[in-house]
Amino acid sequence: MINLKRIKESDLKQIYKIEYQEEFPFWAEMNAPYFDEYRQVDFETFLKDNSKFYL
Repeated sequence: MINLKRIKESDLKQIYKIEYQEEFPFWAEMNAPYFDEYRQVDFETFLKDNSKFYL
């Protein structure tokens, strides 16, 4: 059984690490050419740009 939970503000640091910790993550190499190029951002920018989406 899978239990889903709402994302809390305290979870955003872990989400950031998964998405942006590496400068050139392996998963970004698998993106199709029609996706925007991956760009690494700092945590403050991530919060400013994405916190409303996740919360």
